[in-house]
Amino acid sequence: MNVTVYSGVFLIYNDGMQGCLEARDSSVSLSRTCNASAGAQQWKWVSRNRLFNLGTAQCLGVSGSNSTSGPLGLYRCDKESANMRWSCGTLGDVLTQTISLPSANGSFSPPERGDKGHGSQWRIFDSSQDLCAKPYQEIYTIQGNSHGKPCTIPFKYDNLWFHDCTSTGREDGHLWCATTMDYGKDERWGFCPVQGSGCEAFWDKDLVTGSCYQFNFQSTLSWSEARVSCQQQGAELLSINEIHEQTYINGLLTGYSSSLWIGLNDLDINGGWQWADNSPLKYLNWEAGVWGSLLLGRGAGLAPGTIYSQLKGRSQRLSKEVAEGRSWLDDWCKSNQPDNTEEENCAIIRTESSGRWQNKDCGIALPYVCKKKPNATLDPFHTDSWADQKTECDGAWQQFQSSCYYLNTQKLNWQDARKNCLTMASDLVSIHTLPELEFIIKNMKQGVDELWIGLSDAKQQMNFEWADHTPVLFTYWHPFEPNNFRNNQEDCVTMWGPEGRWNDSPCNMSLPSICKKSGRQSDKGEEEHGCKKGWKWHSPSCYQLGEELLTFEEASKVCNGQAAGLVTVTNRFEQAFVSSLLYGRSGDYVWTALQDQNRTGTFRWLGGDEVTYTNWNREQPGYRKGGCVVMATGSSTGLWEVKDCDSAKAKYICRQTLGSATSPALPVPAPTPSVSGSCPQGWSSSGMLHHCYKQVQDKLSWLQAHLFCQERGAQLLSIANFEEEQFVSQLLHDLFGSSEDHEQHWFWIGLNRRNPLDNGSWKWSDGLGFAYHNFGRHYEYDIRQCAVTDLGTMQWLPMQCESELDWICKIPKDPKLKEWVTFQDAEYKFFDHHATWPQAQRICTWFGARLASIHSQQELSFLGQTIQKTLFLPQLFRTQDQHWWIGLHTYQNDGRFRWSDRSALNFVSWASGKPQPPGREKKCVYMTASRGKCAVPSLRSDAVYQKPLRLGRASRVSCLQKTGGTRSVRRTCRTSASAATAPATSPSCHGRPLRSPAGVHRAGRRSSVRCVMRRRCPPLAFRLPCNGPLSPQCFRLHGQIPHERGTWMTAVAICEKQGGILATISNHLEQGGLFRVPGALPGMAFAAVEVLG
Repeated sequence: MNVTVYSGVFLIYNDGMQGCLEARDSSVSLSRTCNASAGAQQWKWVSRNRLFNLGTAQCLGVSGSNSTSGPLGLYRCDKESANMRWSCGTLGDVLTQTISLPSANGSFSPPERGDKGHGSQWRIFDSSQDLCAKPYQEIYTIQGNSHGKPCTIPFKYDNLWFHDCTSTGREDGHLWCATTMDYGKDERWGFCPVQGSGCEAFWDKDLVTGSCYQFNFQSTLSWSEARVSCQQQGAELLSINEIHEQTYINGLLTGYSSSLWIGLNDLDINGGWQWADNSPLKYLNWEAGVWGSLLLGRGAGLAPGTIYSQLKGRSQRLSKEVAEGRSWLDDWCKSNQPDNTEEENCAIIRTESSGRWQNKDCGIALPYVCKKKPNATLDPFHTDSWADQKTECDGAWQQFQSSCYYLNTQKLNWQDARKNCLTMASDLVSIHTLPELEFIIKNMKQGVDELWIGLSDAKQQMNFEWADHTPVLFTYWHPFEPNNFRNNQEDCVTMWGPEGRWNDSPCNMSLPSICKKSGRQSDKGEEEHGCKKGWKWHSPSCYQLGEELLTFEEASKVCNGQAAGLVTVTNRFEQAFVSSLLYGRSGDYVWTALQDQNRTGTFRWLGGDEVTYTNWNREQPGYRKGGCVVMATGSSTGLWEVKDCDSAKAKYICRQTLGSATSPALPVPAPTPSVSGSCPQGWSSSGMLHHCYKQVQDKLSWLQAHLFCQERGAQLLSIANFEEEQFVSQLLHDLFGSSEDHEQHWFWIGLNRRNPLDNGSWKWSDGLGFAYHNFGRHYEYDIRQCAVTDLGTMQWLPMQCESELDWICKIPKDPKLKEWVTFQDAEYKFFDHHATWPQAQRICTWFGARLASIHSQQELSFLGQTIQKTLFLPQLFRTQDQHWWIGLHTYQNDGRFRWSDRSALNFVSWASGKPQPPGREKKCVYMTASRGKCAVPSLRSDAVYQKPLRLGRASRVSCLQKTGGTRSVRRTCRTSASAATAPATSPSCHGRPLRSPAGVHRAGRRSSVRCVMRRRCPPLAFRLPCNGPLSPQCFRLHGQIPHERGTWMTAVAICEKQGGILATISNHLEQGGLFRVPGALPGMAFAAVEVLG
């Protein structure tokens, strides 16, 4: 029996000829009659981007495994000599060019070759959706013998092809699939995940709580893949919310030796650690990390927690970015906390440490644990009710729903603040829902930077409870919070910053506080606030849900007729309220005021306002331009989707804003920068844009690139409209040349969907609303979470966030950047961002500088003192030294130390035992702040370090790191203030080698010649603009006249005769620069040879 788990079956319809694609033997054609029950017309996407026909049990393909064009046919799905991989976005073009279309008189007209304009005429029958609307989704197996690998669909079993999971061959009725094409040949299989509320098979049930757990010890999946596997069973990755639950889990793990994924993650760049199932983070069980014995203050002669408390208080006055960021202090000061959080953002539970947790790189393959609660009911505290009940409160107390709140501005410690509340028959505030949090931010916290709330773990470390004994069902932590550790006395929680996020802090801090108590119930019922009958109030507007099914324009007219408009949504609180109006509905859609009726790819509210917040459903808004936006219901309640403005019909929500808000507004985003502002040196912009832009060639992961930009006061590129994207496109083509073969030259942009609580919705990392979209037509469903822009097409595509790519930073005009510090004849810039030595050198070249060279004891003392001031706390280094890159290195393989700015080596201050004897290893030098001494971390050092580090990977951890040994250390840039000490070289072009557009030529082919020579350029030679006027490389073009051209061997001889070599091309910038040189010819060939000294 073949049982459908995920059907995905559809008919392919052509609008122009009003017919459906049909299989006929081994060929395909268009039938004027569409029959949804005819197998020959039933298609579905299957694994490996293939299109499967149910009637013939074959796949659509083109003869020839490397062919992309030619007559379409149907082939056995395991036929290796046919190309069967398709892009759902471009399949329509292929069908238009190859399928005979029936004319009006019933005869067939030949396909229109080269006409791709008809591709959009193909859609899913009986729907307005395109051929990408029903993508194939990987089905991850459980148990079996395939280690969790996904099903291969279709697969062959007992000479039959199965296009879905089946129970054939099993007496127990469990669904299974093969994980290779032919089960009979390979016998690789696994059970299929099944949605359901029960826990009958494959689950362990806790009879006390009713929760069910599935331990997949034999599977090896990434964190995202493991989460999908759980979700396919109506579950989520494991969350642990109570100590007794941890104890139960530990019992089930007894006897096993494994590390398994759980749902804890730090993938929200704006928040702290969180559970994937959105349960509150109130209990933590981190394993002691590399800093387990290092309690801040110990060894410095101060009480535990004193230093951290003082520093934290000081850091609050710096800036929101510094205060909320994952600074070196946060990373360094933790015990029993996750480490290396730039790269390891997902958590595991380890049997070897009695069920304690560690953080790991989300991309590695591990076993995992799923959890679900069958027939769970909403806790009354957890239901986000927005009903404004009429409640009476005393005097200075403010009312919200059934409670009263009082802001005590007197600064007290946590215990005294609670005692003060108790004297008023109240307690420190407990917060249970998003509506309650919004009320407090709007009404109670205005003008107060930080205040006490009632949450603490004073009774039991890392197990947080409300002081009023109500359950903890909602948490809202700052990034990398809570970060309490034993003996550090951070047992009490504050609300801090404009977003109202939470931190755990020492209880002896003196702060304002909020008290909360039950109000007196009133007989007047729900407060209406001036709203018409049947409308719902959410400050400062009234809302009404319309039940009629209307087109977008019709719905807009209905709302306008009631002195209102279609609903707009400007922040997460408004979205949560609007979603509450849709709870309990399924299958409905409701219109919003968001639209792209001009088909520009830019969505705007009907009133013309820019979009500041978005809440797209997965795979929305897709690659197609135009449309109007609805909100979904059911399992996707409140998520946004694009529908046809004219043909689609939906219900609607009207919003009427009253004259003035009755409560303060939420904090607004930073003001838009002026277009008349200026850019930092090396950044680019135009007079029409508000921001400046810079492309960086230094391969990093998405998160590392994001942190790199933030370190400079910038963000990864976000794109608000077509004009901004056009400018960035021109900037890149100016750098790399329009003639270059740009295939697979990708750049990270800020678009991502890393946060699992965003339900797969794309978000810009800088908070810009995702209102402009430009995904390519090859865009398809998958679990890749970060986006790149492709230089060749300037369209976007999803990418694995762990990939290492170039990126683009964006910064407001007239930015506030870190200042240079002047000493004697030079200026210095200090960064506490961790990097490898080559990366640090490249960062300095951004500013026209080099890593610092040191030429006197006075200069060394200045650097040491400045570093200590930068780190706020000299005493800290008595416990652990900090390391800072300087420009001294042995990168020329002769064992001699040189300064990277080519200044004289006339002063040294080596640490004891340094440097080690010369060797062939390349060495780079760092200095320590406490003693002002220099040391050499060998690239293949035998020294013992705290933690291995992959080659070339940047790190923010404050310990020494290696792996075959690239260390990540802070760095100091130096730029000369006088010509006497100017660096001998300017920033060079960095990047990967690239083959020329013409490919590799035969040595005997005659072609133009370019030579590269060293030092001063002779007549007729030139330097590339990207290399700067002081570059040691000079180029000369030969062979502009055809009879002067030579073979490759002749070209080598010509260059050597002139004291040069045949040109090498080391990166994209040089490639683009060569093609922009006057006299450059198409089809030039370049060969890489050894560069002479």
